[in-house]
Amino acid sequence: MNTNDGLTSLISNMGNPGKDKSASTAYTSLRLTDDQLIAAYSSSWIARKLVNLPANDMIRKWRTWAGDNPAVIEAEEKRLKIRSKVLECKIKSRLFGGAAIFIGTGQDLTQPLNINAIGTAGIKYLTVLDRRELTAGEIVTDPLSEYHNKPAYYTVSGTSSMGNIHPSHFVVMRGNESMDIAINDGWGVSILQSAMSAAKNADSTAGNIASLIFEANVDVIGIPDLTANLSSGGASFERNLLNRFALFSAGKGISGTGILDKEEEYSRKTTSFAQLPDLLEAFLMIAGATEGIPATRFMGSPPKGMSSTGEGDMKTYYDEIQSKQNNELMDEIDVLDRALQQSAGAQGSYTWNPLQQMSENEEAEIVKLTAEGLSIINDLGVFGSTEMREIAKQQLTALGINTDVLGDEFMGDIDE
Repeated sequence: MNTNDGLTSLISNMGNPGKDKSASTAYTSLRLTDDQLIAAYSSSWIARKLVNLPANDMIRKWRTWAGDNPAVIEAEEKRLKIRSKVLECKIKSRLFGGAAIFIGTGQDLTQPLNINAIGTAGIKYLTVLDRRELTAGEIVTDPLSEYHNKPAYYTVSGTSSMGNIHPSHFVVMRGNESMDIAINDGWGVSILQSAMSAAKNADSTAGNIASLIFEANVDVIGIPDLTANLSSGGASFERNLLNRFALFSAGKGISGTGILDKEEEYSRKTTSFAQLPDLLEAFLMIAGATEGIPATRFMGSPPKGMSSTGEGDMKTYYDEIQSKQNNELMDEIDVLDRALQQSAGAQGSYTWNPLQQMSENEEAEIVKLTAEGLSIINDLGVFGSTEMREIAKQQLTALGINTDVLGDEFMGDIDE
């Protein structure tokens, strides 16, 4: 059985390893060390943005709680600094391939976390630990276990007093999924693992363009019998020659006048950089694309020379971030949210606030339509005035509209 089937062409040599250059391309396993990851994150703005931007955008607008007493939940959330802890954990998980938030409740750490036993203000603290600070225990291989392909326990590096900690006490976040669980001890891999090549190419291109700036204009002087004079004149001729043209350069720079011998010829070599900005932009776009970040967000402006304003790309990007919030982040922090509600002494649910900024006209139209819809509900008499105000506030806040600036006129429109 031939396992190397593929398309080949005798005429173009496509698919012929001996002739087709692309046929020699192969994927290899690249494992970046922690030192390399830290160096890239610290020294390259491109690598830093690839790690930070999606994480920041997932947390940037945060969420709005609803329920019997959402203010109590939000107050407890602020006390524990959950928003900043989740952001820190998400960034570290993307950089190192994994991180976790330890939920400090004072319960027995060797046993599963008993969420129902958490009383008011029962969460004492939250601590973010990255993959380097946690040692994973043996991987659970039982396919019927909820911890299948995950560590049976964790230990905190550098301390033995905490012993083996049951994984339910952690909010575990992973970077890109790893297909080799055994090698990564249940963690993911850094997002830079697949993006590093593109980031390096963009950084190198920017560096090379910066170096070329010094060659934008080069003076060229033709000197009769220069080669012969260098051979016969020795070090003395070389020294006099260098001194002479140092004086020429200084005089040209001060007064704009260059003094040359009559037989010498002067010209200027000029390098064109017309295509270089487009080339750099292409490399930056490729780097951003490794994490699905459009040029408008990655570089702060839409690509030059294109008719698109970037609005369509941004909408697609925000849809992707919202998908990550619902399908990834919401699952990751589920145990923390359930513990949070117990610690707050109130139950509720939340929605992610929209990421996209609306124009004043769009916002005014939404407020108008919301007021009309709520007015119809108000006419039914199902809810009282206070309840209607709360419903209106929740609806508009979920749409990303600041209800504090609406005043009583908006509620007056509903009550009419």
